[in-house]
Amino acid sequence: MEVNTNTTNQPTVINNPKPSELSSTSKRSAVLTAAVIALIVLALGLIGWALVRNSKNSSEFTYSSLNSYTLPGFYKKAGMSFEKPVQVLAANELPDSKDYMVLVHDKTLTTNNKIITISYMGAYSAYNTMGTQRDQATITAINNALTVSTSPGYQEYRTSLSQFASRVINTRYKLTLGATHAITTPNIKSAAWATDFTGVDNSPISKYTPTKVQGEEILAVGKNAYYYLVIGSVGNNWNNNQSVWQQVVNSIKIDQ
Repeated sequence: MEVNTNTTNQPTVINNPKPSELSSTSKRSAVLTAAVIALIVLALGLIGWALVRNSKNSSEFTYSSLNSYTLPGFYKKAGMSFEKPVQVLAANELPDSKDYMVLVHDKTLTTNNKIITISYMGAYSAYNTMGTQRDQATITAINNALTVSTSPGYQEYRTSLSQFASRVINTRYKLTLGATHAITTPNIKSAAWATDFTGVDNSPISKYTPTKVQGEEILAVGKNAYYYLVIGSVGNNWNNNQSVWQQVVNSIKIDQ
């Protein structure tokens, strides 16, 4: 706590009387007053402790450590790899697939013994047995279809992005896609795009269920496949972990 060293506009100081100046009744009154004040301070302290303890068991989480994850792909050189927070693990209810995987970070709220999912990741390698065309004309056409609402194929691409994001993020959330824009990363120099999304749960199953989710979906066109990566997190976790999510995007490698 900072101490105010400004000597102007100081509050009036009231000196406490000396013990000898108090009558026995005043002394008892003073003792009772002090006891009441002490109980009030203790109660306020306990309330503050409870609030802090409860906030630490909320859905907010700060990621710091990453490890590598590889989606091999069904065919040669159709896999992808990326870094992910170590807490994000393969969803137990889904079988391990070579071309599609959902990973989640579940957290138990110890104060109420509720389990919630606070982060989602999903990867998909859409292999093309004929190979993917990456000539400039094709990339330009895909870019227009993703970024220009009047272009042929715009609705088809938006539907594809929305469907995959909905497969990754819990279906409780009604997702809304933002604008799509071209990106480059340290490992992908062209033919890659990012789309932000938000989601709202209008009928949460309990008071502990986060009602909002934010995230980003990456689409990259490789030599052998189209690669999708969805990242999403609830509450304030998306904004609070922006540097980590950017590390994830920067780490993506395709045609592995």
